[in-house]
Amino acid sequence: MATTQSVAVEDLIETMETITMTAPYFTPEQQAVLERRFQARQDEW
Repeated sequence: MATTQSVAVEDLIETMETITMTAPYFTPEQQAVLERRFQARQDEW
């Protein structure tokens, strides 16, 4: 995670938990697609 803003610990933990929970359900290719979609829209967040 690269950012110039501070990140709340709770948000970081929630993100890590989400990644851990979803990883077994997606293939590496699907994870790559999700990552590309996230990168394309991260400025909107």
